[in-house]
Amino acid sequence: MSKLKLDGESRVSRYLNFLGLRTERYTKTEMRASRTPDFKVYSGEVLAFYCEVKTAHRTLG
Repeated sequence: MSKLKLDGESRVSRYLNFLGLRTERYTKTEMRASRTPDFKVYSGEVLAFYCEVKTAHRTLG
């Protein structure tokens, strides 16, 4: 997994936490079983939504 992708996921997770939501990554077992979004997002104890982070970067050349 690229450093850029991990940085984007970290930023989104921190922002959602700031909004009072809790993020939870999938277990390795869940990720091996099928394709998964980057993490689940909870409002209190209720699953609110799934989050897939996309990052863009500019190629210099």
